[in-house]
Amino acid sequence: MKYLFIFAITSLFLACSSSNEMIKPVTLSNLLNLKVNSTWSYEGTFLGEKIKYELKIVDVKEEVKDVKIFTYKDSKGQNYTHDKFGIRNDKFYFVKYPLEVGTSWVNKEKDEVEIATIESITEKFKFGEDELHSCIKVSYKKSIESKNVLVIRTFCAGYFLVSLETYLENNEGIAIKQSSFELKSFLY
Repeated sequence: MKYLFIFAITSLFLACSSSNEMIKPVTLSNLLNLKVNSTWSYEGTFLGEKIKYELKIVDVKEEVKDVKIFTYKDSKGQNYTHDKFGIRNDKFYFVKYPLEVGTSWVNKEKDEVEIATIESITEKFKFGEDELHSCIKVSYKKSIESKNVLVIRTFCAGYFLVSLETYLENNEGIAIKQSSFELKSFLY
């Protein structure tokens, strides 16, 4: 029994100390903790066509109101803000507090209403040789021209957005994948 206990503790220690596991507790602060020249490269498909996409942070601003607010601007002109409610761009929130399964919110843009829900806070994502843990999976559901659209984004600590999938429901109610992107490289 003593040897079984020693084996179990040793196995647990070795499993937790693997260099190929990236375990960081997820907070909104470490999801979007970037600097100028932080760069993401994504690869994937859109309607069957292969796509490569790159984003780079070109500006970072910090302001203090009742809490610190960080705003990041990317190379495509998009702003990302970490405020007291969550992380958003100029149109909608990607993730909101509290970081718990089931947390939901409504994103509105003009006549479109999108329901966002945190589906998981324990997702894993394979990034090169590493496996990222405690990633957040968020689903976003809306209707466009009477078609239901589902977008699934996965966010990981230190990397922000690592994957995105888009589905469109056909006339029979079956979700058909329209796009899929994954992070292929990241430069902090």
